Amino acid sequence: MKKGETKELSSKDSVRQRLLGAATDLFARKGYAATTVREIVDSARVTKPVLYYYFQNKEGIYLELMRQTFSNVDYLVDFSRGEKGSSREKLLAFCDQAFSLFL
Repeated sequence: MKKGETKELSSKDSVRQRLLGAATDLFARKGYAATTVREIVDSARVTKPVLYYYFQNKEGIYLELMRQTFSNVDYLVDFSRGEKGSSREKLLAFCDQAFSLFL
């Protein structure tokens, strides 16, 4: 790895995370249909081409948010399978973890 490359990668990840965070907030407050690309990029403090570079369009950023959510749920289900205890205890633990995940 070249000198400075780690900083560049973390900077790109930070921009991507800002876009995801901005989209999450706007979709939660206004809904997907009412949220514009302009609002997302303004909130993330980037330009439209930056959003298009990472996600291609508004649908792409939404699909990435859904992919992350389903990935987290899959992990939670797999983790819960390995838990010890009764079925009731496992279900309560799963529900508690799922609630925490969605907060």
